Amino acid sequence: MKTIPFLTVTLLTMAVWSQAAEIEFHVPVPVSRIALDESDFAPFADAVMSEVAPRLAQEDPVVSLKMLLAMQVHIALHRGEAQSALVAAKRIQASLPEGPIHDYAGLTARALVHAQQSTGRRSGDSAFNKVFADEFAAQLATLPKTPKIRTVLEQQVAKYTALTVEAVHREIAAFAETFGTRDHCTLEEADQLVRWRHRLADLVPLRDEILWCLEAAIAVRQERN
Repeated sequence: MKTIPFLTVTLLTMAVWSQAAEIEFHVPVPVSRIALDESDFAPFADAVMSEVAPRLAQEDPVVSLKMLLAMQVHIALHRGEAQSALVAAKRIQASLPEGPIHDYAGLTARALVHAQQSTGRRSGDSAFNKVFADEFAAQLATLPKTPKIRTVLEQQVAKYTALTVEAVHREIAAFAETFGTRDHCTLEEADQLVRWRHRLADLVPLRDEILWCLEAAIAVRQERN
């Protein structure tokens, strides 16, 4: 087997980081508005996907595949692009080792897609939220009845308990202060902006339903274990 010198590996790694760092997106408005305002987020998301989609198709080694897939899931869900969201979510799940996290991965995305397709509406609408909750609960019921799954569900409860409008706004404000007046952001920064928009527009309006479903699933597993 041919051995690659450590210095060569280091230089190759640095080159990968350098190329990833060169991926930038124009930010024509105060950066917080990308996450807070739908009219500013939509064209930004278009620009991001024009960069992400070909890299996913080529399995570009320059950047994290998991990050690119997560961006695709979040943007596709936000746009109501069911197939794109499901394919990316499935690829993320396939990349995870077998176990409770693998089993749980993708449940929220699948329930969101089901609600979108069934109602033609968005998170926060009463009909959408009901269909989402029914589907999410049904999917949670298929998970193994094990202590390890219960632990994953408890971690999700902690995550969604902390997911409030106020908390997300604080994170965005802190980011914007550090970001300053730059007119470009990196791929990693774009990923964070996409996540915040996804949380505010798609997840926060479902927070009560998600917590109810998770807590019910935990209760069943407590009774049986």
